[in-house]
Amino acid sequence: KEALSNWDELRAYEGVPETGPVSDTMAINLMHGYYASVSYVDALVGRMLTTLEENGLSENTIVVLWSDHGYFLGEHSLWTKHALFELATNVPLIIRAPNTEKGVVSDALVDLVDLYPTLCDLANLKKPNHLQGKSFNALFGNPNNPHRDFSYTRFKDGESIRNKEFRYSQYLDSTGTIKSDMLYNHTTDSVENINVSFDESYQNLKDRLNTRLEEIKSITQ
Repeated sequence: KEALSNWDELRAYEGVPETGPVSDTMAINLMHGYYASVSYVDALVGRMLTTLEENGLSENTIVVLWSDHGYFLGEHSLWTKHALFELATNVPLIIRAPNTEKGVVSDALVDLVDLYPTLCDLANLKKPNHLQGKSFNALFGNPNNPHRDFSYTRFKDGESIRNKEFRYSQYLDSTGTIKSDMLYNHTTDSVENINVSFDESYQNLKDRLNTRLEEIKSITQ
């Protein structure tokens, strides 16, 4: 239950019920509005790129399209964000930069703190020594480069790590004790419907992921 929310952000809008599910009609309208917004942003990005071209700035400008969170459209009975499921933590990241090959696609794990050091490398700027992020500049030339073993996410009392195959999340009380946790096998359950955290066959893996999560938390707090 800690993984779920009342999607208070959406509840604040006029016409949205204070409790319970939205109607099918409202759900369709919400999805329509979301995808309309995506189309609008896509058009604006196109206009910006055209303006850069027209003003001779395209070959001297790095353009980054990214987001700080994903979005629910009714999946897991959730709307908006505010959860540690994949749909809320996985985000788009598209970069157009001078002197890089076009159309390169990578499924490497990247944290958002990696963006700043990457921009430093692309702009030939010296990176500060205190950064926790790691430049993924090498991915432009080698998209199969193993950039990170794990990606880390934190939201309120929840902590989550993701590797290539699994996402492990845990929710903590005020003393730091684990109240509940979730483990999803993305090889067999990419939509995260089956929590295998209590499956004995996954316990060794869960212990390793928990140890890695504790290591990450120790250097980020």
